[in-house]
Amino acid sequence: MDNQNSSSRTYIQIALCFLVLYGLIHLGFYRTYFIHFPGFKPFQWMHHVHGFLMSTWILMLIIQPLLIGLGKRNMHHRVGKLSYIVAPLIILSMFLITRMSYHKGIVSGSPREAIADQALSLGQWCIFTCFYILAMVYRKQPERHMRYIIGTGLLMVLPGLNRLLGTFFEVTSETGIFISSMVTIGIALVLLTRDILKRRAWIPYTLIVFAYVGIYLLYACRYSDLYQAIGNLIARTLP
Repeated sequence: MDNQNSSSRTYIQIALCFLVLYGLIHLGFYRTYFIHFPGFKPFQWMHHVHGFLMSTWILMLIIQPLLIGLGKRNMHHRVGKLSYIVAPLIILSMFLITRMSYHKGIVSGSPREAIADQALSLGQWCIFTCFYILAMVYRKQPERHMRYIIGTGLLMVLPGLNRLLGTFFEVTSETGIFISSMVTIGIALVLLTRDILKRRAWIPYTLIVFAYVGIYLLYACRYSDLYQAIGNLIARTLP
């Protein structure tokens, strides 16, 4: 009974953490997006679709562990089936946003800058895709499934916190990305350390730590010859 109560508390705590993240994201995007309501003149319809899908994903990450914590596992499975629709649409929207941003960068600047500007987006697209696939592969192993789903949710820390730091504290974009990346990696390290100490499945959070370190390194090396060569190769495939 104690183990069951402890597990329920853990799931409820996860839901509360994602609720805080949901608030952080909306606060971070307030001055760069929501303040433009109702016209949203600087934005295209794809921005709205992408924002709606990402918000829906975070809401699912709040609702799902909450349902498990409250013992509503059947409802959890029903809601979880929505991910088969929402996640592929998110993956598609991330690709389309990256493509749109690249073509816009080509018009307003050099190809080198346009390719460099997509480093974070490409890394985030790969992470979301890989961790969602892993979550589905391990969907019958709750511990691993939950951790990979959390890995997709941590993706939202960087854009929300980076914009919050930039708009409310006038932190430069590069510094904001560094701080946001370190916060994300720090959260993943805390979760990994907790699993190691409690002798739980440590591989998922290890992969998550390396993945988020990799995203920042990709961003830091965005002007390198290797990244530019890969970026050029990808750019040639974009319609």
